[in-house]
Amino acid sequence: MYFKRRSNDVLRGPGPMLEPMDIFKMREDGTYLWRGAAQNLDLAKSKVEQLAITAPGPYMIYSQITGEKTVLPLDAT
Repeated sequence: MYFKRRSNDVLRGPGPMLEPMDIFKMREDGTYLWRGAAQNLDLAKSKVEQLAITAPGPYMIYSQITGEKTVLPLDAT
């Protein structure tokens, strides 16, 4: 989801704090589905482990700050 600020919008204050880590589930066709966000990598990994209980498979954690992608190939156990 993308948001665009119109040029005539006035920003007041710092605005909401967005979580910098996005969590995606890899679909069978190779595309990714956004599943949530987290404040840091450790919390993101914990959320992925919880998600994988009911939806096992590969997940990707994307850092909006560094652009780094971490892939977690979680299989059903």
